Amino acid sequence: PIFPETHSVISSENRRFLILPRLGRGTFAAIFRGVDLAAAPGAGRDVVAIKMELAEYFSGGNMLETEAIVLAHFEKHAPEHVPRCVQYFGDLTCASSDGRPARCRALAMELLSAADGRSQDMHGLRDAHAAPGG
Repeated sequence: PIFPETHSVISSENRRFLILPRLGRGTFAAIFRGVDLAAAPGAGRDVVAIKMELAEYFSGGNMLETEAIVLAHFEKHAPEHVPRCVQYFGDLTCASSDGRPARCRALAMELLSAADGRSQDMHGLRDAHAAPGG
């Protein structure tokens, strides 16, 4: 299947990610659960979030590259506050919203989880941390 269909695979020279069902979608990007096929199974780092820039925005500014740079910076200086950036993909073949072949970018990063183990977005984790007793 073509990315971002479930069970499609995206890869770079040294990493491969299996795409699982979509977790959410915003104006410019969609987030999918994925599996890092290069990680040791069960090591806690094999399940990732894959943020895919919607194909309709590929010719515009490169927001995911900027996000990858910012995450890498904060990973060095404040790692407890940001998800770990695993891999940036600058040019992938993907399907547009109407199913036609297109180009897109993607960013694989640590999948954030709440204390109960459920997936949670950064906004929810930030709000929980900022709440009294959080």
